[in-house]
Amino acid sequence: MSKSIMVSAEGLDTSQDSTVELALAGGTPQHFGWYRFYFDDERWEWSPEVARIHGYEPATVTPTTRLVLSHKHPEDYEQVAANLEDIRRSLKPFSTRHRVITVQGATRDVVVIGERMHDNAGRVIGTQGATSMSRPPVRPERRSLPKRSPRSQRTGPRSSRRRAFLCWSIASSPTPRSTC
Repeated sequence: MSKSIMVSAEGLDTSQDSTVELALAGGTPQHFGWYRFYFDDERWEWSPEVARIHGYEPATVTPTTRLVLSHKHPEDYEQVAANLEDIRRSLKPFSTRHRVITVQGATRDVVVIGERMHDNAGRVIGTQGATSMSRPPVRPERRSLPKRSPRSQRTGPRSSRRRAFLCWSIASSPTPRSTC
């Protein structure tokens, strides 16, 4: 079901479904959104969610190539700028993982995927896709156990039994290491 969206002068031709559009149709959490980039006039469109990923309130800024690149982490800037140039040249789908610096100065890890966007004549006129904040894997919650004193400081019948077992194990081994 990987079709491209057809775009005419009037806008989006909804007669064709896109994988991205279908993925977004079920609802979009705040950390996942869509974008479109038109090659000829360097025009960008992005969803309210992508605006929020960059730290903006929806509809408060018009995205441009310069603005988009200005939010890239300094260590990722060259890679992202090169990818963008490669996308324009090769017209191929892509995916990238990089960091975004928000308006507020927070660093966010994002994953961006893109597919070709065609006009009614079938020419590639841009790229469209999804941007998602990637999150570190969630670790299972660990039960916190009560703090216990180190073994060397434990006393009582249980610790005595452990020490006796360890002494017996050491003494019974083929090469006894020390005495208890």
